[in-house]
Amino acid sequence: MQKMKKLLLFSVLSLLGISLSFAQEDPEKLVKKALKSFNAFNLEPNTKGASLDEAKATIDEVFKSEAMNSNVGALLAKGQIYGGYILKQQTQKLLNPAYNEKLDFPAAFTAYEAYSKALELGQKKFEKSDALKGLQGLTGELNNTGNELYNEGNFEGAFNHFLASLMIHEKMKANAQVSALDKPEDYNNQLFILAASAVKAKKFAEAKLYNDKLIAANYQDGGIYENNYEILMEAGDTKGAEMALEEGRKKMPDDVGLMFKEINHFIRLGRLDLLVDRLKSAIEKEPKNTSLYTTLGNVYDNLYQKDSIVMEKDAAGNYTVMASVNSNINFKSAEKYFTEATQLDPKNGDAHYGLGAFYYNVAARMTAILNKLADDYSKEGSKKYEAIKVEVFTMFDKSLPSFKMAESINPNDRNTLIALKEIYARENKFDLSNEFKKRLEIIEAGGSNPSSYHKN
Repeated sequence: MQKMKKLLLFSVLSLLGISLSFAQEDPEKLVKKALKSFNAFNLEPNTKGASLDEAKATIDEVFKSEAMNSNVGALLAKGQIYGGYILKQQTQKLLNPAYNEKLDFPAAFTAYEAYSKALELGQKKFEKSDALKGLQGLTGELNNTGNELYNEGNFEGAFNHFLASLMIHEKMKANAQVSALDKPEDYNNQLFILAASAVKAKKFAEAKLYNDKLIAANYQDGGIYENNYEILMEAGDTKGAEMALEEGRKKMPDDVGLMFKEINHFIRLGRLDLLVDRLKSAIEKEPKNTSLYTTLGNVYDNLYQKDSIVMEKDAAGNYTVMASVNSNINFKSAEKYFTEATQLDPKNGDAHYGLGAFYYNVAARMTAILNKLADDYSKEGSKKYEAIKVEVFTMFDKSLPSFKMAESINPNDRNTLIALKEIYARENKFDLSNEFKKRLEIIEAGGSNPSSYHKN
């Protein structure tokens, strides 16, 4: 029995040891310690960066105590310390314009949260005043960070930062204070970047809230109609989305962003009949935009594929399919715009591939006619077959230079490699066909070809 008592005593002592090991320094003293380190930094922000880091480590320790989340003094200290990193970076950039250190924590947003909580809980006049003063200085940095996050593709983070800036404005107005967003143009711009980031973050309810305010204010930026389009498309209202673009185009007919949004919309819907005029208008505004030419080439290519292609006799009595090809306006237009794209930007692999694929697809359609003639062994049938066979191979040959040029620009484009492999096989050049088969296998295995086969 005595032995068991000793064991129990040992267990009690062990638990006491655990409790003692987790004992923390008095949080109120830690706040003073953190502020002391912060003040040392604040006196010499260009040389005392280590003191700011000490202050942050200490204040983070303070908030491990749940009770401190409602301590106004601690919250104000946290806002000051995290806001100090904004001063630190601004100071370093003044001393060294090339300075570009990235923080691995959201300094401005954390300061915003701390000051906002302090403003909410503060009872004394100086507490509210200090919180408001701290918040006033954060708007610019919150927006700068929001812009960086947006450009990095972190749209949720961008939205949260932009929203924090707007909330600061609301808090300033509620307390009769000056705001960085007091000018209507600045306020509306804040709504605009909020709506844009909300759309990208797929927060469509929030996007609609801010975007509707801009529309009501008659804000002159095509982006709000692009946003409205995305919001309505998400809601399944295709007609409403089209009307949004139409409204924007009427108000801002020269807005290139709206024009491209409209073009992409009709591409998505396959409305080829409406695309031609839109793309021609776009080319007038951006005559050096290669992608517009290739897109218009593709539109005409798709229109041509719906047109009939027939075998007939020419004036000399020879059988031909090319006569119906060359006389087709959609064929001529597709060829024209693909060719202009390659001339506009000779190093654009997509343009060269587009022209090659266009000719290749025409040849494939001609092949369908050729295949139907294969079973006709009569003299006339053989005459037809041989005549059309020549035209088919002529068209395949026409595509080859474009594919070779595309491969010389990008040796790892899968579609180009497939096309070259098949064309060389058709020409019975099996050594070349196998070469491109090997190159295709390399990229399909996750590798890459170090250089082009066809040198430009």
